[in-house]
Amino acid sequence: MGHQVSSRLGLSLAAIARGAAMLIALMILAASPGTARAEMRDEAHIVFNDGSLILDYGWWDDDELALYAVNPHGAILWLHKITTGDRKKLISATDLSRVLGKHTDWERLTFTLSPHRRYIAFYVPPAGPLEPPFFKVVDLEAPRIRAFSFSKMPADFTVGESVWDNTDKYVYVAAQEFSSPESVVSLGRLSLETGAFLPLALKEQVDLIDDMAYDRQSNSILMTARSFNGEYPRGSFLVRYSLSENTISRVHEAYQYLGLQVVESGEVLAGAVVKEAFGGSFPGFLMVDETFALPETPEEGDAARFASRILLLRPDEEPEVLLVSQDRGFDFEPKLSPDGDYLGFLRAFYRLPYAIRVRAPANDIFLCLKERNGPQEWVVMQGAESFAFSPHARLLAARYRDKSFLTLFELPQ
Repeated sequence: MGHQVSSRLGLSLAAIARGAAMLIALMILAASPGTARAEMRDEAHIVFNDGSLILDYGWWDDDELALYAVNPHGAILWLHKITTGDRKKLISATDLSRVLGKHTDWERLTFTLSPHRRYIAFYVPPAGPLEPPFFKVVDLEAPRIRAFSFSKMPADFTVGESVWDNTDKYVYVAAQEFSSPESVVSLGRLSLETGAFLPLALKEQVDLIDDMAYDRQSNSILMTARSFNGEYPRGSFLVRYSLSENTISRVHEAYQYLGLQVVESGEVLAGAVVKEAFGGSFPGFLMVDETFALPETPEEGDAARFASRILLLRPDEEPEVLLVSQDRGFDFEPKLSPDGDYLGFLRAFYRLPYAIRVRAPANDIFLCLKERNGPQEWVVMQGAESFAFSPHARLLAARYRDKSFLTLFELPQ
């Protein structure tokens, strides 16, 4: 989900910007012992000299990032080495065009890496309500890079969401919302060994799936969905599908989920818009007056009927509330570092009167970092659009909102 917004912060901007600048300088200096300069080192700032935008990225390992870069002349998937700044082509522009098709919408293409880095899944969302999405899985270790053709997939099933398991053998796919009313399958499995599609769940069990995560501890798929067992509330369910037992169970319920992660221990991290924030009223897309003034001060924000929470959920236990920002901002897209020490999240300062997907705020987005078991909290970057921890929790990569560069931060040790 993209959250690109313009800058309009009010009185707190100067103090916040100073805090962000101090943290950046401290982290860069910490990475350069004995150096007394505060300017950003080249290797901490990833940008393409030819003007390419970094339209997607992911950690390949702790010292390499996969970068999907696009300029008017083409698209390339690069492998960028952090310690040296060297880059090599993972998939060239020629191979991308050959494998995905020369008419691919390169500016909206995204990718996910398989756990063992043999495969890459590429996705382009539908261009309109009657257009199908684009989804292909590419084998990097084939003698010649190739895309899979999967058999036994229902003709009316189109992929909307996908997630890898931890074996590099399967990718699980959810049906695109509203695209095929006649389709009865909502969740399926694609085998990279046999090339076959296996239906797993029907729409009458779970439907309108809009986020997925794999839990290796319980061998299950976590999903956020707006229908469970035929119920379609004005809200969203967090649902678990057990791959071992072929059962579906409800884990939690919220007005909306904005961010989902399964951590190494099997706990589920979620950014949630809570139902209680609306006092029993659940406004929809058409109920928001476009002239409604958003809160622009903490005092105005404190009076708004809105609540965002970052929750940690464990089986058969009440959710642990990691963060509530009632009068400070709206928090979303949380991630725990792989070692569990730090909680990263995006924050829009000053709360919104309604759900963020109804109308995006005019305020800038900040990347924040918090000690998992302590009070320390940092503002890391202003204008952040997304972020990702490195596999061994040494670095944090953050992308600027216009997607022109990435910045690397060394986590406090």
